[in-house]
Parts: sequence; C-alpha cells; structure tokens
Amino acid sequence: MIEIMEKQWIYRSALAVLLALTGNIVLTCAEDGPLCLAYGDGKSFCSSSDVDNGKSLSNLLNSVLQLPVDRKGRMELAINEPFTDPIPEAIGPLKANQKLDENSQVVMSFLNGPESLAVQADFLYAATADGVYQINMKTQEQKKLYDARAGCNSSYTTSCSRPLGIRVKDLTILCADPLKGLLQIDIDSGNVKVLIPALAEVEGKKMLMADDLDVDWERGLIYLSDVSTKYGFHRWAWSIVDNDASGRVIQYNLATGEASVFAKDIRFPNGIQITHDGKSLLVSEFTARRILQYPLGQPLPVKGTPFTKHPLPGSPDNIRPSLSGGYWVALPLGRINGSRTFVDELQARPTVAKRLGDWILSIGEAAQLIGQLGESKDLSDIGVQLQSGAILQNTYPRVSTIVELDAEGNVLQALQTYEHRLITQATELDDGLYLGSLLNKYIVFVPRSSYGRS
Repeated sequence: MIEIMEKQWIYRSALAVLLALTGNIVLTCAEDGPLCLAYGDGKSFCSSSDVDNGKSLSNLLNSVLQLPVDRKGRMELAINEPFTDPIPEAIGPLKANQKLDENSQVVMSFLNGPESLAVQADFLYAATADGVYQINMKTQEQKKLYDARAGCNSSYTTSCSRPLGIRVKDLTILCADPLKGLLQIDIDSGNVKVLIPALAEVEGKKMLMADDLDVDWERGLIYLSDVSTKYGFHRWAWSIVDNDASGRVIQYNLATGEASVFAKDIRFPNGIQITHDGKSLLVSEFTARRILQYPLGQPLPVKGTPFTKHPLPGSPDNIRPSLSGGYWVALPLGRINGSRTFVDELQARPTVAKRLGDWILSIGEAAQLIGQLGESKDLSDIGVQLQSGAILQNTYPRVSTIVELDAEGNVLQALQTYEHRLITQATELDDGLYLGSLLNKYIVFVPRSSYGRS
C-alpha cells in the first residue's frame, strides 16, 4: 500500500478546516487517540465508537451534504451502490488482545516503511519507502540493491518509485511498484528491468497501481495485483470509499513478455499468494474485507470464490504462507471489538462520500498549487497526499491485526497490536514472525512463544 506522511496534525487540521465550513462541528482528538467529531449539543462521534451512536453520525452526514462544491471539468468521485458488510464480533479467535505487543521486539530499525518482506537462505529482503534492501540476518549487514529515490525530486511524483510487494528466487527479485510498474532486479549487479511499465495498457486498460505479486517459477508466470483501473496511486483511498470494483490480477509470462488479465471485477485487490498445493491463487479483496480464491490453469479471465468463510475484522493486505500449512494475513486497518469506522459509514452512504471526497480533493489541489507557486515541496506533497485520500486513514483506530488461516480459509487466531501501525505483512520463519509495515521505521519480531498454538 502507500506511504503516509507522519505529520498527522496536518491531515487532522485540514479535515478540521473542511468540517468547520459546516459551522456546527468541531474536530477533537487526544494524542494518538481516535478522531472525534463533536457538536454543540454535547454529542460526538468517534471513529472507534460503536455504530449505535447513530444520531451524531447522522448530524455529521447531514452537515456534509450541505457543502457546495463545483468540480466540473476536474476529477469527480462516482456514486456507486452502498456497501454495508457485517463486522464480525470480537469473540472466539477474534477476541480482542494485545499479543503482538506483549513480547515483540523492534529489529532492523534502519528500514523505513518495510511494506513487504521476502527471505532466502540467510538473507531478508525488504521493500521500503526508499528502495529494496538485502539484510544478512546473522550479521545484520545491509545493502541497498535498488534506490527508489534516484532522480526523484518529490515523494509523490511519477519520477519516483515506491516498492511494495516483493518475491525472491536465486539472484532475481521481482517487485510490484505502483509508480514504476513490475520490476525485475538482479541481486548481483543491481540492474533493474521494467517488465510492465506503470500506465501500460493491459487488454485495453492502463495498469494504474501495481501492489503485490506471487510467482509460479516452474511455469514462469507472475500474478500481479492492479488495485484499480479507475483510481491511480494519487487517488488510491477513493477506490475504497467508492467501493470500486475495477481492480484486477494481471498474469505476466516471463518467457514471452505477454501480459493478460487473469481475474477482474475485484474491489481493491491487494495481497497475492499461490496456495501450498499450487492449484489456486489467493487474493486479498481489501475493500470487501475477505480473501478470494481463483483456480489456476483455467481459461482467462478466471472466476473466483470466497476463500474466507466470514468477514475479516479489518481490510486484508499481504498474504504469506504459514509453517503449519495455512496462511498469515495482515489487516493494517483494524476494528476494535467489532465496531464500525468512519470509512465504513461513508461506504454505506455514497452520496455523502462523494460530497466529502470532492471537498478533500479541492483542498488538496489548492494546497498543491500553492506549494508549487511558492516552491514549497512539503506543501505540494501534502496537497498530493490529501488528494490521495490518505487523510481518511487517520479516522481508523490505531490497531493492526494479523490473522492465521488454515488451508480451508478458517480463522485459527487473530493477533493484535496497538503499538505498531499499519502492519502490512507477516512472514513466518522457524523462530517466529517478522512483521512489515507501510509506516514503521523497523520490522517487528514476534517470537513463536507469543503466538504458537498447542
């Protein structure tokens, strides 16, 4: 997923200005606490509160509906059908806990936003905000194999790169990069080859946001998630609010260089994982909070079916195999005790989501323009971030979850953290779990004793 600037006060201030235009809403928040919207009558709505606080939420939505904004000739959010998935109860294996905080350790604190991890022999490979690293797990010696900031003058321009999902075999790294495309990196030489450029057309539609991938090395086929054919990297969050189902999985043939649509009509396809038996492909449907399963070796495009039996307690990111024959799934945007979030409520009210989104887009465009005119890179980047919709991530409670699934898609256990933000991947080795993140400047190590099941 996408790097979020750590100056959260900027986003909250921007949202406060936006909502203040209604005249009767005040934004309040404690440090590292939930974002709350308070009214003159003393009632409030917090992003982590239960949904039965419906009256205050209704007041907020009605106020937003009164905001006039004209975006003719510019990008406007679409209005799709409302999406109201059930939120699972926090019982059984989903019971609230802080197991990832009890005995976890911060390791490799020289990494900035290690969104995806891969391990081969004694080496760990990390896709970070500034490139792809190789780390010797015995000596901690590090080497940057790919510099994502070479020739980059802004963190959110097309001249930049942001490596996300990675896979490694022998001397080859394959990497999904939303700004560059599908990359092949030679470990020895550092040479980079672009297999599918960002914005390249695949079956008539541009590849707007490569996210994660897995590889059938025997058949020479790469499976790559393309988040949306409607919203690109600079508008990624609106794909979630919009319930956009234009996402797809692209199949790339390493021998012929041919790219085809493997599967389509997916709501924000994110994590990708070939099953242990090699017969199916698992895909995280981020917006719908579930995992889909697609048979391999079938005529394209392939139709999928739900792999998870019930809704997950958060939006799934990367999927990776467990040592017990199942899978670990990271849920960076979690929910507390089965509560609904502000974004959940926007998804249920597309008209309101459009109005709020149009306002945020307008403010972001203004900030970007002012930054460019005033030669302020920081302000310009803030404007681009606002336009991406990243501000909405600050309305989620500060909790990340990883779930362990068995080979049939049943939840075996869910482990939560309130200390480490936006966990995007869990990689299991013999000694325990290594957790990557979009934001954290380190990897979290969780020893097996903290989560092992008897």
